[in-house]
Amino acid sequence: IKLFMNKHAFSDESLAQLISRILQKHFHDGKGKLKHVDFLPQYATILQNTVSIEGKFRIGIDFLNGAAADAFPHIAHLLNGEYYLLNHHLDQTFGGFAPDPTYEPRLEALKSLIAEKQLDFGIVFDGDMDRCVILDNKGRMMAGDTLTALYAYFAHKLENRRVKVIWDSKSSNLFIKWAKTFADCLISITGHSNIYNLLQQSSADIAGECSGHYLFHDNNGISDGLYAALRLISNLEKANMTLTQALDILPAIWVAEPRTIACLEEDKQRVINQLTHVLTRQGITLDLSDGVKACLSCGWWMIRPSRTEEILRVSAEGWTDQGLETVKEHLNAAIASIDLSNN
Repeated sequence: IKLFMNKHAFSDESLAQLISRILQKHFHDGKGKLKHVDFLPQYATILQNTVSIEGKFRIGIDFLNGAAADAFPHIAHLLNGEYYLLNHHLDQTFGGFAPDPTYEPRLEALKSLIAEKQLDFGIVFDGDMDRCVILDNKGRMMAGDTLTALYAYFAHKLENRRVKVIWDSKSSNLFIKWAKTFADCLISITGHSNIYNLLQQSSADIAGECSGHYLFHDNNGISDGLYAALRLISNLEKANMTLTQALDILPAIWVAEPRTIACLEEDKQRVINQLTHVLTRQGITLDLSDGVKACLSCGWWMIRPSRTEEILRVSAEGWTDQGLETVKEHLNAAIASIDLSNN
């Protein structure tokens, strides 16, 4: 559940204050209004007025039996072209599997479809349709910051202007450095509410989270996976490029496979403090804005507490292939130096 008021998303301190007020029963008196609206036709009209698609590509789409399956029939006429659908019936059990578009076993059907039909690319949505993930014509999943980089490039290229882009703190520094040639780049703490609020405050054009949330100023900053997917298709068509050609524009990056460390909620800050102490004694340059990020001469690694699960999330990047290996060695040594015995 996400709570908004006056284009502000409740998170952290503001969410704690709201909960405290509810517990204290500090309410305004009065009568509200209840209105039932069939919003899907309105939603389709909004997309029709925002995105145009000629139908140049052959696309596979996996709805994972989620909300996108309910919305798609209302906007299918906008897509044009040739497309193939998977799990396109709404099912509150999501077919018996978690509707996570980054969970590799759930992508097998779409990968097989892409290979069988020789499709240009594939699209998969999560359960509530606020995320989308793109698979290329080889069935390889694109990282979230890769798509953020493409959205930024297309906004600059198609509108012929400098754009403002928000990246989450786990994004590739090499992508950000590349984008700075045509965009003003801001870094946000990971988390939808943090990124949404920064988008509203800064009037940025685009914001992207590595998990697959993409926000656009011209779409009111709403994290709408279906809009994000249609926008990518439209951008590729207007630029007269295939997805493969677009990806070739991006710089090479070297990132480690994301990993997690089990950690109880009450232990998260203790572990972060331990890491900070160890790295400070080593003289490592640190960024403590979102967990702990160790900035090395050959790259960086980051450990941050999840806000939704009892885990720590681990990310790493090197400036070269060998640099990434050095970063991973440093990361593993740091993890070995902390006490995880209480987790």
